[in-house]
Amino acid sequence: MKDQLFDQCYTLLLNRSKALGISVPSEVAYQLIEYVYLMHRWNRTYNLTAVRNVEALVTRHIIDSFTILPHLPEGSSVLDIGTGAGLPGLPAALMRPDLKVTLLDSNGKKACFLKQVISDLNLPRVHVEQCRVELFQPKNRYDVIVARAFSSLANLLEVSQHLSSDQGIIVAMKGMYPNAELDEIQQSYTVHEVILPEEDVTRHIVVLDRCPISSKLNSLTEAEGL
Repeated sequence: MKDQLFDQCYTLLLNRSKALGISVPSEVAYQLIEYVYLMHRWNRTYNLTAVRNVEALVTRHIIDSFTILPHLPEGSSVLDIGTGAGLPGLPAALMRPDLKVTLLDSNGKKACFLKQVISDLNLPRVHVEQCRVELFQPKNRYDVIVARAFSSLANLLEVSQHLSSDQGIIVAMKGMYPNAELDEIQQSYTVHEVILPEEDVTRHIVVLDRCPISSKLNSLTEAEGL
């Protein structure tokens, strides 16, 4: 697999990651490029992503997925909702072996692809669930829920409320600053702007608390006996 294109993608991955302030171990970089190759090959039949170019898969998908890494607490359980081709969950799992990652998607072909990737790359802490998010009933709730290219923040909160732990957070990847979406929710949040290196593309990572602010205030009032 170590052909010229593979080497170009490997170098591209390391350079773009470094520009983002992220260091990728060489063995992980090789796994990530193998994942990209699998995505590219399966994409011809399964239509996993609209991105067809191998190098673009590195810059638009892998590097983009790295932007959530600073917001994932160490050792947390992570649920990637509507993961599609495994984004951002698989790159996060490869970069952070301390995480326990579940990839959730209702599409059978995509779930089949993800299981193949997990098998080929030997990722025992990554699991695939084929199910609609509103019907998914896990044994345990998750510390972190992540979503990329999902619908509105309000809808994300609504469909995932039964999946997040009491102290859980939701990490949503957005393009433009989501002013209108933020106005629709009652949860406290922080928004982190990220500029993807050499892409001239700005991303916004929205980190949400699970509970509305009003619920937190009520809980605090009851605890203090006020």
